[in-house]
Parts: sequence; C-alpha cells; structure tokens
Amino acid sequence: MLDNKDFNLGYNWKQDGDVLYLDHLWLDPDHRRQGHGSFVIETLVRFAYYEGGEVVEVSIGGGEATEGWLRDNGFTVFRRRQYDDEWVDEVDGAYGVDAVRRVQKT
Repeated sequence: MLDNKDFNLGYNWKQDGDVLYLDHLWLDPDHRRQGHGSFVIETLVRFAYYEGGEVVEVSIGGGEATEGWLRDNGFTVFRRRQYDDEWVDEVDGAYGVDAVRRVQKT
C-alpha cells in the first residue's frame, strides 16, 4: 500500500483547463514495477475527464524506461529532452520525456 512518503507528483491546469499538465512524478524504487505508477497516471487521466479536460500532458524524467511506460499507458511521446547539467545527478534516466494522451469522452 502506498502512502504520501512513497510517491510524489506535481500537476496543474494549462490552457483554460483543457490540459492537465503533469510535471513531476516520483515513485519510491521499492514500489516500482508493481502497477502503482500506472494506477496514479490513470487516476490523473480520470480526474482530467471528470473536470472537463481534453488532454493530459506529461513532462517527466526517466529516459527509456519512462518512455516505454508512458507508451504502455496510452501516451504518445513527442519529445526527448536532454537534462541541464545541473540536474543530471538529481534525476533518473538519460533524458526527460514529454508525452500526451487525449482524454476519452464518452
């Protein structure tokens, strides 16, 4: 079971509430590869849906592992970002990933 010390995320609304923008997601390494991150991201997508959002945009670190994880969770990766030298030792993976997923309207 996750609690507030096991994960951390940061998000806000962009473009008059049409885009839910996730700019930080960290999950304790002991809880990775167990579906917790996918649960968190799917919860954010559902939150965007219920709040009238049209898109969830993600800009997080993690390199190749994050890129594959986002694709597995329905996102389209549109950019790889090289880290600034000051952040290289602070983040996981070789680069940052920007991705987008449309919110399904029923």
